Amino acid sequence: MVVSVALLPQSDAAFEASTSNAGNTFAASAWLQDRMAVWASNGSSVPQTAAWDGASFAAPQGSTNVGEFRIIQGAAAGARDEAVVAGIASSGAVAGELWNGSGWVALPGLGSVSQTYWWGVAVGYESDSGDAVVVYADGANLNYRVWNGSTWTAEASIALPLGGSPRQLRLATHPFTDEMVLVVSNSSSQDYAVVWDGASWGDTIVLASNGTGNDRTDINVAYEAQTGRALVVFGAGNDDVRYRIWSGSWSGESILPGIGGGYARWTTVAADPTSDRIAMGVLTNDRDVWVAMWDGGGWVDQTTVTTNTTGTTEPAVTVAFEGNSGEALTVYGEVSNTPRYRVWDPSSGWSAEASAPSIGATSNSAVLFKGSGENGLMLVVQDDNSDLHWIHWDGAIWGPEFELETNSGETKNQPFLFL
Repeated sequence: MVVSVALLPQSDAAFEASTSNAGNTFAASAWLQDRMAVWASNGSSVPQTAAWDGASFAAPQGSTNVGEFRIIQGAAAGARDEAVVAGIASSGAVAGELWNGSGWVALPGLGSVSQTYWWGVAVGYESDSGDAVVVYADGANLNYRVWNGSTWTAEASIALPLGGSPRQLRLATHPFTDEMVLVVSNSSSQDYAVVWDGASWGDTIVLASNGTGNDRTDINVAYEAQTGRALVVFGAGNDDVRYRIWSGSWSGESILPGIGGGYARWTTVAADPTSDRIAMGVLTNDRDVWVAMWDGGGWVDQTTVTTNTTGTTEPAVTVAFEGNSGEALTVYGEVSNTPRYRVWDPSSGWSAEASAPSIGATSNSAVLFKGSGENGLMLVVQDDNSDLHWIHWDGAIWGPEFELETNSGETKNQPFLFL
């Protein structure tokens, strides 16, 4: 595998020329198809990458000089050998890079933020056209660019329904059209959602306008895979989770009462590709973690999985569905060297707690990504020693633990990704 390192483009035109797929033979296409890890290494402005072949990782290699990321987000194209990765750098810059089939090149200039520990950037590919959309905070503005495989649009802004700087962004892509739903929490802890129709942003709705102090990380969104309806979840500063459905218009607000009395500090959601189910994990301000399952019409199997997770300043719970089994997995941290997990089955609900392989320290941030094989998932965990661990789930058992980084420079946040 050969990874080229490109200098930062001096203009959008230079970037478009350097990233054009014209004339490329895509000799490295198998690398992206086999999936890859991307992460930050302390003190380095070049993100690290490693190819995954379904059983092990290749030796790490650098991408390009875009900054030392504290937060990394990204997505891979469905029809092209391509991926877009963007992040929040320790300098406050919002930056990114694109894999074009043979190497990495930097994105055109994006924004900047005053607080570097929010998920202030989001990336998604339109399901029909294959265009990539990057949305990012830039001071008090919310901006975006679109990539069609050869050129980027000029930077444009999304009209905000409320004052306050955008802080936390979550973006979900429709399973079979070019629609997307973006949810935003701002510097006043106010939440809102905006719909992308493939050409423009609109149908904005304010979700929570009272600034409840739930620390902005309580918002999330996922699409039902069969109907194409979007489910938006958010906290309101008390022990419940609120939600609305987008199906061409917004539903009224509904409430799922919480468990245990703590308010939702973090929410995480994941859709089942074989049904309209959506799994949700909730981390509360009193360190409880509870999970629930949306079945397309209501919530079922709401269960507290731990009352003593590792903390509240990091995403210490994650959920994901396997590719075709209809089963879901939740992984969460406890004060232990082994992350905990449970499996959800449509016939029996959530399993008893079990332990994933040891990572040698207490976990903090954890995210599940689509892995190898039909039911494979990749768990990425950051521990309290700033180590980064990748562990593959094959649908039945965990594989070995791979520690690809021993100093990410972080003890919370998400300086990692798996594409």
